[in-house]
Amino acid sequence: MAPKILDWTQRFSFGGPRPTSALKWIVVHVTVNQIGTPAENVANYQISSESGSYHTLVDTEKLLRENTADWITWSTGNEGNNLGLHLSFVAGGDETREQWLAQREMLRRGAWEAAQWAKAYGIPVVKLTPQQVAGKQAKGFIGHVDTRILGGTDHVDPGAGFPWDVFLDMVEEEMRGAAPKHAAPQEGSSGMLTTKFFTDFVSGFFGPQFEALQRVLREVTGKFPSAYVDPQGKPSGWSGSLMDFIVQLDRKQEDMHANMLPAIWAKLNEIDKKLEGK
Repeated sequence: MAPKILDWTQRFSFGGPRPTSALKWIVVHVTVNQIGTPAENVANYQISSESGSYHTLVDTEKLLRENTADWITWSTGNEGNNLGLHLSFVAGGDETREQWLAQREMLRRGAWEAAQWAKAYGIPVVKLTPQQVAGKQAKGFIGHVDTRILGGTDHVDPGAGFPWDVFLDMVEEEMRGAAPKHAAPQEGSSGMLTTKFFTDFVSGFFGPQFEALQRVLREVTGKFPSAYVDPQGKPSGWSGSLMDFIVQLDRKQEDMHANMLPAIWAKLNEIDKKLEGK
């Protein structure tokens, strides 16, 4: 599923055009900021100082696209700028493996973007060595640190603790559309937000009174108008019962999480108000 994306590509004027046919690498960086720092803060600083740029920033909530793939970024200080697609996590670079794995959603978000690039430009999901980078022939994934062999940089990001194995597995999962192999364990839960989860939750929470309340509200108001809006803010146009609203709604998981529960609670508040006024 697509994460939240901010498109700031029109705000980055430095760099220059390039052919995408020459792309060989997906290069992973960090911004050397504390995890939790908004990507907008990093991007605004880069715009005002023209001190560097990437193709995409990844923070704990979203992706921020700074440049399109056909634009050279100022990312590695060497030929990696020309040959790479540059993905930078808003992180410090000194995180341990455990600290990185505590940010699975951020890793997953970056993996989604990397998967789009890998599919579009035929880049295999393999980690290259610095020697392969020096040869400039092999395609694959590298860190900024791996470009030191090309000169012009002394950076060591994304850091020794970066979980390359987990990240590359996530990229492959995103390319296949497969279920996550490295999902964070949750006791008593599959970790997936599904329509069934919400129907079970609502039915279980309200018990036998639910159907009675539903019948009363139908008698008072008839069918429910839709409270669901799509990501562009347009009403779905659907009308039906509250239970049908829950069961029949078929949306991507992030839309369910963002819209479904608020819609359910809004409807339940309507029930309370209608019953009080009857």
